[in-house]
Amino acid sequence: MTKLSCTALAVSGCILIIPYLGLESRAGSPQPREKATKEYFHAVVAGEVNGSIDVTIVIEGYTTREDAQLLVQASRSSDRGALEKALSKMNKGHFQFGTNSSNPLRIVQSVPTEKGRKITLVADRDRQWFEAPGSSVRVADYPYTFAELDLDEKGKGTGVWMPFVRVRFADNGLLKIDNYSVRPWRLGSVTRM
Repeated sequence: MTKLSCTALAVSGCILIIPYLGLESRAGSPQPREKATKEYFHAVVAGEVNGSIDVTIVIEGYTTREDAQLLVQASRSSDRGALEKALSKMNKGHFQFGTNSSNPLRIVQSVPTEKGRKITLVADRDRQWFEAPGSSVRVADYPYTFAELDLDEKGKGTGVWMPFVRVRFADNGLLKIDNYSVRPWRLGSVTRM
């Protein structure tokens, strides 16, 4: 399977398959991190929703192969809420817009790249920000947020943020993202603190 770029997500409602959580191990493929010391990141969501928004991301752990296996099993379950229930038990850190309350990270993956690393996140959607009283946004079928950070060896870089996604898993452990947003938001000034 070909690894897709996040730039493909500019089309509304597309599905992105992300091979980094795959349970199959390929010879010569970069191995994802599974252990973490606490990491802090700051980024700016530029040009979206009332100008720019500061976002803080705190990573306390990474998704393991065992986590991925549990999520695939939950995806196969006939119980409609099994995947959401399994995800709700996985706390890998949190993110926060401005001074809003924090939202838990459910899936965190870090994979080495030629220039540094790529961190991919799936988190609970920030309902306080997007479903405030008077907001017309009601996207109950898209309960998660997806983000991808492209970092250099110094922990600086850019990224994308999709505030409304659904997640599923293929039988081989590949993560499938269904994006509700018209296009992903740009993350600028991503910095490891």
